Amino acid sequence: MNKKPCAHEYLAATEFGQVVICKECGRVSLHLQDMSLQFSVESFIGVANTLNEAAGKIMATAQRKPTPPSLKIVKH
Repeated sequence: MNKKPCAHEYLAATEFGQVVICKECGRVSLHLQDMSLQFSVESFIGVANTLNEAAGKIMATAQRKPTPPSLKIVKH
């Protein structure tokens, strides 16, 4: 078996984590602190859409009422 090694390209990097895609196999890797998750492109987009929807609802709720000191909303 002569499989090429992954050739990663950074898609995003912040203080919270990084997202890279392999140009060879097409897998998307999400790295968060000590955890890494791998997805197909389609699955990653689905997870990202789910997280965006949830974040939007949290931010909308936070704008309607005072934010408790223990919950700090960070906008990117």
